[in-house]
Amino acid sequence: MNKLFWLIFSIITFGLVLFFIINPEIKYGGDIVEYYGNSESFINHLSFNLTDSDKAKLIERLSQGYFDNPEYYIKGLDGQRYTVHFPLYSVMLVPGRLFLRAIGQDEYKTFQMTNLFILTLLSVFILLSFIKSPVNRFAYLIAVYASPIIWHLVWPGPEIFEFSMILLSIYLFFHGRQMEKVAAIVLSALASYQSQPILFIPLAYMIIMYWNKYVSKKTVNRLTLRQDILIAVVLLIFIAVPNIYYYAVFGVLSAWFKLTDVGFENSSLKKSIELFFDPNLGLLFYMPILFIEGITGFIKSLFKSVESRILLIMLSLATSFYLINTNWNNGTAGYGPTRYAMHLLPFICYFFLENLIKVRKAWIVLSLVVIGQLYVMSFNGWLVPDFEKTVKHSPIAEFILKRYPSIYNPTPEIFVERTTGQEGGYWNSTAYLDNGKCLKAYILKTDIQRIVDQCGDITERDLTRLENTYLNMASYPRMVITSEATFYPADGACAWDVPEDFPFSCMRTIEDVVKATGIKDEGRFENLDNTVGLWQLHWGRPAKVMVPPGYIIHHYSFEGAYVNF
Repeated sequence: MNKLFWLIFSIITFGLVLFFIINPEIKYGGDIVEYYGNSESFINHLSFNLTDSDKAKLIERLSQGYFDNPEYYIKGLDGQRYTVHFPLYSVMLVPGRLFLRAIGQDEYKTFQMTNLFILTLLSVFILLSFIKSPVNRFAYLIAVYASPIIWHLVWPGPEIFEFSMILLSIYLFFHGRQMEKVAAIVLSALASYQSQPILFIPLAYMIIMYWNKYVSKKTVNRLTLRQDILIAVVLLIFIAVPNIYYYAVFGVLSAWFKLTDVGFENSSLKKSIELFFDPNLGLLFYMPILFIEGITGFIKSLFKSVESRILLIMLSLATSFYLINTNWNNGTAGYGPTRYAMHLLPFICYFFLENLIKVRKAWIVLSLVVIGQLYVMSFNGWLVPDFEKTVKHSPIAEFILKRYPSIYNPTPEIFVERTTGQEGGYWNSTAYLDNGKCLKAYILKTDIQRIVDQCGDITERDLTRLENTYLNMASYPRMVITSEATFYPADGACAWDVPEDFPFSCMRTIEDVVKATGIKDEGRFENLDNTVGLWQLHWGRPAKVMVPPGYIIHHYSFEGAYVNF
């Protein structure tokens, strides 16, 4: 039986290698310019700053737009431009690029070949070291190679690397001795280099390791304590390598702090639920049986061990940091789980396999997994997913929107981008139509008429929900997120003889505007018609703007509400 397994595993592996060599299609998407760009810079001059020569070579294949977008390459302390993402994965691409160059193949295939090499190496190690039973080995093959992670073989990003490092770390930590546990911390730390919230996983391992050694046993050996403190310090420094790099390059501990639209005010309970249950990007709909069995196994472990409870807390912290992003409908390998949930996928696979051992007639569960995953993989292009499906509703979401539109009210970015087929940019009120009939719309408070013209009248109840309160004065400052706005002062607020106890303020100078609104870029403001107190914030990146007491604004609103027809 073992020989049959290794024969099948070898056929799958060499089949994938042959497929990616022969298949001429190269997929572009995600942050390809950063990962490939860093490898280009490293090959050219053994550093990661973007030179004019690097840029010229990259533009030959990638568009100029990548370099106009300020979120890909950021100016460092030395005036050079560097990528937002840490360059570890890019360095790993270099051997593949040089090999492909030597055999005359397209160097952009380095993503496919590197990802496949990492996944294969991981699988061989886990199968030889931790999974001995032929049945369990077949279960591993199904759980990993039929899961959504397989779509990322062609994805130009480090998701396969992160998945592999985390999955191997789980096996090492929960099935290994002291040195294997330390290795698990190192491997999961390497995964966190490419996605910093993952650092809570190696921290969880450290807490569990020292909890078991000192807290649960309630004994302390001073000699080993000194050694463990030293090991802990070294491990913490290793985990912090990206922070040290970012501080040296940008002067901040994380490149995320260079992106002005990242903040905890973007988090919500709704977004955390969407990670699991949204029909467009939730884990459940892309691996239903795996998800249910994996979560069931994890929940069972919570009742048995403090380790799982610590792990739950730290995974929750990691997830909370993904929620602070505004790019919620992020690019991924076509249909599939959001990249902000991929750090959970190795744990689901692991607990699925652990729980499966205890399930009677496990072959029935495996059969259901195969059937379910074959269906899921079929509508996402099998091994070559169409990345443009990131901005299309999944078949399951389409089914819900056409039959039960009132029950699906996702974070607006998901609905707007997947309905319009465009990611980012200028939002308008957006209607979902089926054969020309409006079924549902997300209506911006400042763009109601567009939907009225397209879909017909809106009820008074819905109009009440869409009231634009910024057209009314308030005696207190208000915050709004907008790309542009015109500020109108209250009558009498800007008179030269205004009483000292007048309840409303006036922004007379540009210094007043900067102080009152919180926008530091003076160049975005213009005084209109030489009128005291009347200012316009010109179009630009969405920003949090304070509206002073007494002011009303005409602005481009991101706020709105769902309306069903």
